[in-house]
Amino acid sequence: MVTQPSILHEICGSPFRGGFPRTPQALLGCGSLASVRTAWLALLVGAVATSTPARADEQVPLADALRVVPHTDECITAEALVARMERHLGRSTVAAGTAVELRLEAPVSFVLRRPDEAPATRRFEVLPEGCDARLDALSLAIAIAIDPALLAQLADPPESESASESASESDSESESDSESGARVLSTVGLAAGVGAGWHLLPGGTADATLTVELLLVDRVLLRLGGLVTSSREQALAHGAFVARLFAGRLDACLRWPLGITALAGCVGIAAGAVRAEGRDFETNLRTTRPWAAANGGLRLEIPSRGLLGAALSAEAVVPIRRPAFHAMDPGGSVVESRSLPPIGLRVGLEVVLRFGGGSP
Repeated sequence: MVTQPSILHEICGSPFRGGFPRTPQALLGCGSLASVRTAWLALLVGAVATSTPARADEQVPLADALRVVPHTDECITAEALVARMERHLGRSTVAAGTAVELRLEAPVSFVLRRPDEAPATRRFEVLPEGCDARLDALSLAIAIAIDPALLAQLADPPESESASESASESDSESESDSESGARVLSTVGLAAGVGAGWHLLPGGTADATLTVELLLVDRVLLRLGGLVTSSREQALAHGAFVARLFAGRLDACLRWPLGITALAGCVGIAAGAVRAEGRDFETNLRTTRPWAAANGGLRLEIPSRGLLGAALSAEAVVPIRRPAFHAMDPGGSVVESRSLPPIGLRVGLEVVLRFGGGSP
């Protein structure tokens, strides 16, 4: 911009001494009235141009107001700081004339300058470790220096935000509780199967089973069901008897998922009754005797999840209560007795229909 003395020099041919002229008449000695008017107008425009202050509400981008020196730190850059400051302040501009200089020499510090205010300086003797943590600490400190009201907002968030956070926490807790409940009781299943046994009764038998399953925390499997065997004929003295087993059973299994399958080790108890009927005796009698056993074995599920699956099992059965059957003569003396075997084996195949967390 051309200064006022330069304008006078152009109009009058020499620099004006003693200050700016206060009236047009002061310029009469150096030119015509038209020249005086031109000079006076030039002085007025120049004065306005040089003395008009910036508008109080004028804004400049944060990126223009921040300066980082030196530019040797690959982590702490102006771009990264500005992005975080915009989030803290909720805006991307600051008042015109605001300038922040961040100095990265130890100790790290920044200087905030505003029009008509003394510069404010903040030093950091120690900064957090980690790039993101340092950027967060510096950007928040600068943002608070620019807008001190931000500190009060951080200490006492608006009621709507608090309510929103409380609602979010409540929802999260509800979801967590629901997920915990789903994990505790992950599957309910119904299993129907067939099996073959050796020495559950004398000789071999076939059987049918129906069982309700509860899978807990994907590891513990509880099974409650019933078993009915086929009839088995066994010779006794000069006749025979036919026996059949009816029993209920409760098993607990510890389960190990193996890809799409799962292997379980199971132990349990069974209790019921053996119904027997004599044949080819002079008098054929019917009787029902109590029966109980402990059992343990392995179970393989294929697949271990999904609506429909299958399971193979093999187990040992050890009777705790073994009924005995007797053949007697007409006088009531025992001619021959036969008890159930002391240990038996059973294999089974089941189809499992699952409901709940274990199904797709």
